[in-house]
Amino acid sequence: MNIDNQSGYGSDSPFAKVLQLQGKIGILDLEENDSMTFYHFVEEMCGVEYRYLKSFTSDYTDPFGVTSRRHYMINVRDI
Repeated sequence: MNIDNQSGYGSDSPFAKVLQLQGKIGILDLEENDSMTFYHFVEEMCGVEYRYLKSFTSDYTDPFGVTSRRHYMINVRDI
């Protein structure tokens, strides 16, 4: 709840927190290629050349009901 990340897969993301806490990700009844978004975290951390950070702006409503305009990024492929 206290994670205020800007990048979906960046060093401020929930994936970084899982790594920091030496957590595990469990996948039930899905193929690896259909479920492992942690791979995208690794790609962003390594700065792979086939992806780039794309910016998005959206309204965000916090747990207290306060809505503000926020900017986010996600590592995407140029296809």
